[in-house]
Amino acid sequence: MEIKKLYASILNKNPILLTRTKLIFPFYSTHSEAKEKMKEAVYNQNCWYIKTGNWIVLFSIKWKNQRLEVENLLYKGSEKVTWLFILQIIEKFARSYFVSKITFSFFTKGVLFPWLTSQGYQQDEHGFSKELSYHTALVLSGGGARGAYQIGAWRALKELGISFEMITSTSVGTLNAALIMMNDETKAQQLWYKISTEQILAFPQAAATNYSFKQLTRQLRSLSKTAMKEKGVSTLPLQKLMVQTLDEAKLKTSSIKFYICTTRLKGLKEKVVAIHSIKQSWKWLTASAAFFQRCSLYEFKEKIMLMGVTVMIFH
Repeated sequence: MEIKKLYASILNKNPILLTRTKLIFPFYSTHSEAKEKMKEAVYNQNCWYIKTGNWIVLFSIKWKNQRLEVENLLYKGSEKVTWLFILQIIEKFARSYFVSKITFSFFTKGVLFPWLTSQGYQQDEHGFSKELSYHTALVLSGGGARGAYQIGAWRALKELGISFEMITSTSVGTLNAALIMMNDETKAQQLWYKISTEQILAFPQAAATNYSFKQLTRQLRSLSKTAMKEKGVSTLPLQKLMVQTLDEAKLKTSSIKFYICTTRLKGLKEKVVAIHSIKQSWKWLTASAAFFQRCSLYEFKEKIMLMGVTVMIFH
């Protein structure tokens, strides 16, 4: 069931949408008054609806900071619906926008009052309101330099007031996840403004000066051969970047839980690492963020781990 915005053009073509609709909750004293108000909401672009073959629900809303206020609600259908069913539709809609509170702007002292109270609503100066809580996780994928957009997405989430209890990540997403855990937006932006290949891999200097496709292809082949001969391209620059950038104390004191997913090479068994609860977390972060397919091996407790496309030994 998809909730859609009801535009005036749709209502003009399908006036039957409002025909024989009735109030479910006492927003207005009569059904006819509620219909007229719903028409006004449509033309003010404040009306939404959900429709199946047997019924339709229309409701008008207003956004007030982080509060969603439901001002009107009409129903039409051959099936009988319950208050709970209607409430679940509206709450699902509200949660899709991560609002902190939902309010039904009417007052009542009838049987509806104790029922709404039993559903977590309290009567206030606006009507019946309920605080909405969320269990939200942020998942950051890999993608090399394209991971820079993740910091912008984080900033947008902060501006919208959307928080999360958990972060999971891999590859370049792990670097960003660590920055987010530290809650240092300035440092995160500065890192991505200035980051270069040399800060991640011990890349041949010549690669920085050869720009033609043919030269870059030759350079990549040379790099791959060197990586195989020397058991991988050194990730020492990336390790140094991690140590300089990360504040392990902040990682451990953050209320957000932080996990990376690894795979043990022996048996290819998945292993989830809780970064917020281990020592020397930068080693695991480096391994997860090492995106190049032939990075050098890294020893850690004599266990070989496969992280993304990277094989590493930790010690």
